[in-house]
Amino acid sequence: MKLLTVNFLTCAVKACKTSSASFPLHFKDAELEQREIDYNPAFIHNILPRLDWDAIATTAAELGFSTLPAAKPEGSLESEQEQKVMRHLHTLLLETEVMEGKMVCGNCGHEYKIKEGIANFLLPSHLGKSRTAGCPLSESEPPVSRAEPLTGLLSLSVTWRGIWEIHVMLQRLREALSWFATEDV
Repeated sequence: MKLLTVNFLTCAVKACKTSSASFPLHFKDAELEQREIDYNPAFIHNILPRLDWDAIATTAAELGFSTLPAAKPEGSLESEQEQKVMRHLHTLLLETEVMEGKMVCGNCGHEYKIKEGIANFLLPSHLGKSRTAGCPLSESEPPVSRAEPLTGLLSLSVTWRGIWEIHVMLQRLREALSWFATEDV
């Protein structure tokens, strides 16, 4: 998860939506990795107006990056000092990734685990609505019968369904494929 992403994330718990303490999320036990990518000054210049500088400075300080100035740079590349700051921003925002650890909400204390660079923002049912409610492939539905192995699998729209639905769909697809493999044709 690139550090740039964190500047656009807030706690997913409904009670935290109105609290300013839920942004930025704070890292805990973060394992960082740096992957060098081509420097793109135009991108950094264009993303600067969209950044919450206080949140970036907080995150950078928590992770041990002390090279950021206290005030948001203007983004001009005229002075050598500005170019140096833009390079540091490039390194921090685009080349630095959190591979393992947790992000913690400053308001409710909920922890979002990060594994292999991917943050898990699925909430337990007591903190938010169940994402499987009303889903045709929800956990409560019995498994696919041998007579109709592909029922419901191809009609999914993953734009509004969560990862759980995709997991269930893949399980059913595996069941259907194993059923076809065992049938005499």
